[in-house]
Amino acid sequence: MKKVFFLALLLGSIAAQAQKIQPVTIGINKVADSIAVRVISFQTTAKSCQLYYQIFDEVKKQIDEGNLEVNEQEFNLWGDDNKYLENLALTKLSLTRK
Repeated sequence: MKKVFFLALLLGSIAAQAQKIQPVTIGINKVADSIAVRVISFQTTAKSCQLYYQIFDEVKKQIDEGNLEVNEQEFNLWGDDNKYLENLALTKLSLTRK
């Protein structure tokens, strides 16, 4: 029971921190409203990485998820601002920040 509660709490906090996007229809009758993007861990010597994204509807129910590759050139442009990765994910998924 504790594991289920913790998992629900974790997923709820991820959805609450999701970046709002311009609504877009995904699949049949699913309207995406926000996205959460996380960097998948990588070694300190890495020259690329992957992003994990989750897309939510207006009631914060997850309607899609997946991984995106960040190539060496994109990785080198990362810099200090993590919004770069959000913007990169939005561009690769053809979504627009709200």
